[in-house]
Amino acid sequence: MTNKPLPKDARLCAAKLRQIFQNANIKTPALDAQILTAHAAKQTPETILSQKITLPQKTRQWLQKAAQKRIQGEPISRIIKRRNFWKTSFAINPHVLDPRPESETIIEAALAKISKNQPATILDLGIGSGCLLLSLLREMPKAKGIGIDLSHQALRTAQKNAAAQNLAPRARFINGNWGEALAPASFHIILANPPYIPTDHLPHLPAEAKRDPPLALDGGKDGIRAFAQILPQIAPLLTPNGFAVLEIGAGQLNPLRRLAAKASLRLDKITPDLSHIPRALTLTR
Repeated sequence: MTNKPLPKDARLCAAKLRQIFQNANIKTPALDAQILTAHAAKQTPETILSQKITLPQKTRQWLQKAAQKRIQGEPISRIIKRRNFWKTSFAINPHVLDPRPESETIIEAALAKISKNQPATILDLGIGSGCLLLSLLREMPKAKGIGIDLSHQALRTAQKNAAAQNLAPRARFINGNWGEALAPASFHIILANPPYIPTDHLPHLPAEAKRDPPLALDGGKDGIRAFAQILPQIAPLLTPNGFAVLEIGAGQLNPLRRLAAKASLRLDKITPDLSHIPRALTLTR
């Protein structure tokens, strides 16, 4: 990475960043360069490529630092502090999990099970950025929801995202440990993307994943520690016709099937992600 100033013209700047990223073996150099340049210029990628935009010195200095972070393995989403998920963009920070495309499987599975017009109550266990609860609330205009998290910083992030998306009147946020101390039989839908990475796998994660908070990743020795806590809580919290959708890791289907049965839950559906890995479990009482 050279310290030579980046070009003032946004198109030339994006082209220079693309070259820098190519030389650093970044997988998507053109896309990353366009996203960073557009974010810095407060424009869309299409605008910076189609119109003549001049970048101030401070903007180019920020881009120089951002490019260095990208070369060092920091994800684009962490650099710009936003991640697109489902149909909108969420603010993220070091206190919350960076939403992944495979987690959209949870939303797909939930919408396949219930009418969008139902006035449902939704519970999100471990809300993080709020991407799951808020995405479902946007799809279900008559629904209301509660998000729980142990992290106060994560709850503040989710609250900000709810306010930015005009969903705050339908979302409530609670500091707590999964579903403890909640009233029974209250929710039509329960969502959860708990930590499911086995502890000894954490050092071997890709560099980008290591930017996520350990609390959101570490699933204990076998990766199912959080599920052992959550599953027994689900049945008492569901309405008679309610259901839960949980994200799981590769190879965890059979042990979680057994844990669910012990918790008086029936495995209703398995939804794979785009890589054909079982990713979302739909459970009923």
